[in-house]
Amino acid sequence: MRQPLLFLVVGGVQYLLDAALYAALVSAGVATLPANIGSRASAAGAGFLLNRYLTFGQRNETLERFRRSLLRFLLLFAVMTLLSSLALLGLEVAWGAETTRRILAKLLVEAVLAVVS
Repeated sequence: MRQPLLFLVVGGVQYLLDAALYAALVSAGVATLPANIGSRASAAGAGFLLNRYLTFGQRNETLERFRRSLLRFLLLFAVMTLLSSLALLGLEVAWGAETTRRILAKLLVEAVLAVVS
C-alpha cells in the first residue's frame, strides 16, 4: 500500500511543480512551447528521481537496468510533452493567449494527461 500512495504523492508534487513553473514562465512573457517544455522537463526530472529512489527504492541496480529505465522514461516524456504541447497550442488558438487562460489550459491538459499516463 505504501508504493501506490507514494506514487500518487510524487505525481501530485510533479503536477504542482509543472503548473507553478509554467505559470511563472508564461507570466514572465515566455511563449507557450518553451514554457511547457521547460516546466515539464523540470517536473518530470524531479518525479523520475523521487519515484526511483523514494517510491521504488532503486539504489543497487546495474547500469544496464538504469539505462533501460531512463530510456523508457525519456520516451514517455517525449510523447507526453508532444501531446501536452499540441493541446496547449490548440487551446491557445481557441481560448486566446491571455496569461490566465494559458495557465488554466495547462492545468486542464496536465490533469487529463496525468490520468492517461
